[in-house]
Amino acid sequence: MRDLEGLRVGFLLDRWQPSRGGAETAMRDLAQHVAAGGATVLVFSDASEPGSLPEGGTWRRVPARGLTRARRERNLAHALVATARPECDVTVGMRHLPEVDLYWPHGGSHRVSLAARRASRGEPLEERPRGRHAVFLELERALLAEGGARRIVCVSELVRQELAAEYPACVERLVVVENGIDLERFHPHERKVRGRELRRSLGIAPKTRLLTFCAHEPVLKGLPVLLRALAGLDGEWRLLGAGMKDPGEWRDRAREAGVDESRVTFVSHVDPVALAAAGDLCVLPTWRDTSSLVVLESLAVGTPVVTTSRAGASGAVGKDSGELVEPGNAEELRLAVERWMDRPADRDSVRRCVAGRERARSLERIASIVRELAQ
Repeated sequence: MRDLEGLRVGFLLDRWQPSRGGAETAMRDLAQHVAAGGATVLVFSDASEPGSLPEGGTWRRVPARGLTRARRERNLAHALVATARPECDVTVGMRHLPEVDLYWPHGGSHRVSLAARRASRGEPLEERPRGRHAVFLELERALLAEGGARRIVCVSELVRQELAAEYPACVERLVVVENGIDLERFHPHERKVRGRELRRSLGIAPKTRLLTFCAHEPVLKGLPVLLRALAGLDGEWRLLGAGMKDPGEWRDRAREAGVDESRVTFVSHVDPVALAAAGDLCVLPTWRDTSSLVVLESLAVGTPVVTTSRAGASGAVGKDSGELVEPGNAEELRLAVERWMDRPADRDSVRRCVAGRERARSLERIASIVRELAQ
């Protein structure tokens, strides 16, 4: 259905680089969805990845100018809005801006994000953030407390709750649209195909329990805590960690934590379907994750998950599909991993936890909000 015909939708962000994954990929998927609905897509950013725009889409370069990082961030935010407004019927942004029609903050509250990062490193919270973080908080207040964002789409109930607590004035503009995934692509039948192929390529025996972890920010997502927990774990198991920039660093850190090198494999990239399907247990002891796709993808292929209540996707983890632990508690994590490592998984029950979380459905809900804002 081309019910967005003639609508000019602008996407405002720092870099249009979907290959980075995460929020950038989500923005690309939404742009493709509204383009399929007949909208004209205009992308406004400082950089763009060749060949990544939807068919018929246009990129406008908006350079980030300034001598300091803080000045560049503030100038870019205002320049993006000033450039996009005259050309667009509706604007969509996921970075901090002074104003935007639809704000899609994949990172949730910036203050809460800063606190989680410092907690994950064992550092005290700064009383007054400085530099670019002060700029982000200033722009966030403009969007949420001062009405700069007409509608705020939250990727999880966790995000809705924290934004409502931080900025009560925005409560009526908050809408929860949980992250979705491709349930046909992430399916239990891949366990015998791509999952088995990955295990074979890594030399993992069928009886060995494979624990999986994936994150671009390993410290924030609890990998040091996981390594401390695994140092005391018996049995026949291996850990496959993916997503980190420097796998060698984490091999060294595993050894320092008392985990034998033969027990761990770290890689920068792995096919996400294969990773989810190869694992016997996904472990993400995160200090903060607004809505982890790794959790949802694992559940979709029938892999149980051990994570924390600070994971936005934790609501999908039920009594038959995993367990929640406290961030930073290595002993509690070890006990949970022990329980689930040896527990036979009911793949169908695990997958039912993400029933209805189809990616296309989530994108259509956001597209319907774009339509409303254009009226």
